[in-house]
Amino acid sequence: MYFWSLVVAVLLFGLGGGLSIYEGVQHVIRRAAPHHLLWSYGILAVAFVAEGSSFLVAWRHGGFDRSAKPFWQTFRNSKDPRVFVPLAEDVAALLGIGVAASGLFLADRFQMPIFDGIASIVIGVLLAGVAVLLADETRSLLLGERADGDVLRRVRAAALREPAISAVTQAVALHLGPDDIVLTMRVLMARTLSVVEAESIVGRLKRTMVAEQPRLTRIFVETNAQAAQSPPIT
Repeated sequence: MYFWSLVVAVLLFGLGGGLSIYEGVQHVIRRAAPHHLLWSYGILAVAFVAEGSSFLVAWRHGGFDRSAKPFWQTFRNSKDPRVFVPLAEDVAALLGIGVAASGLFLADRFQMPIFDGIASIVIGVLLAGVAVLLADETRSLLLGERADGDVLRRVRAAALREPAISAVTQAVALHLGPDDIVLTMRVLMARTLSVVEAESIVGRLKRTMVAEQPRLTRIFVETNAQAAQSPPIT
């Protein structure tokens, strides 16, 4: 999923941005006046409605309308390319439509075709910027991106609620998918526990953490080697 999202980011936005900049430079050099303005405005209006509808669907599906966090933070925290890739595409498209309409208007208003070319260049830069943003996000997810701090805080709290666990010395959570998080943690237990008791506590702890964080699909818990003088339990 993350690999093909990276391919989409590079091809759709990178290639599209490059072509838009190329066409913009050609318009600036040739300074050909735009024709059929009514048709152009009509197509842009239809595109705005279509992209606006798609944006609203992506906005609601991603939970942005329910999030108390700022849009940018919510966007960066999203690990699902099925949400943040279409949303970024829709935002870039809506901004690009606005820039294109402004370029047409200024070119016609002042009889300066250069504005149309400049608008195309701006759109290309916008698309290239979105390509860099999405490529960076999907690259980090491909390499293994840590889960947000809220996940670690919850699992640490769940572990410390166990009377036999005195401390959590290490906890790392990585995304393998949007709803697939692997967690490894090391805990300290009382030395008087037997191997059977330690195993029972670890099992109960895993069930508790999965109940609180369903996205935890793989959990590895290592205890201190001093617990009942036994080897680590995983």
